[in-house]
Amino acid sequence: MTLKIRILFILSVIILTSCQTVQYIADYSDSQDFSPYKTYNLMEWNEANNRYVNGIDKERILKALHTEMNARGYTISNTPDLMLNVNVIIEERKGTHAYTTYMGGYYSPFGYGVTTYQEYTYLVGTLIIDMFEESSKKQVWHGAAIGNVSENNNRTDESVHLIVKRILNKYPIRPVEGK
Repeated sequence: MTLKIRILFILSVIILTSCQTVQYIADYSDSQDFSPYKTYNLMEWNEANNRYVNGIDKERILKALHTEMNARGYTISNTPDLMLNVNVIIEERKGTHAYTTYMGGYYSPFGYGVTTYQEYTYLVGTLIIDMFEESSKKQVWHGAAIGNVSENNNRTDESVHLIVKRILNKYPIRPVEGK
């Protein structure tokens, strides 16, 4: 393998592994009718979230959630149709990179390769939004964002709002025009 090809390969691996993608998922019953719901409120903040979320990010998440629910025509109420629950989980995971260096064999069929393995750890964060019908206490919707977390994430009001918005884009009630 020529030096240029080897460098190009290493650069492409670095670029592909450095891209942080977020996966957005949702689940609900196809037979669930969301049209009767007009009001919502938030369940009490789970204190376990405070291990992963500081006060500023907590406010960002809750503000974005209120904004997105209001955009869908819902109003906050002390006697809500829906109760929303927010959970944050951060897990440490392990991965392995393998690097193979080939030596010899350029002008002959003989040569050998050496493969080096390197383990690494990384953090995966999950923001979960669950909705429960207040009258029956039945869960009617589940949405989540799952992605890699780095120590130097530059979280802003806009970036947190975008994550919450993309989770709720999977919710069957679309934002109302003009809200």
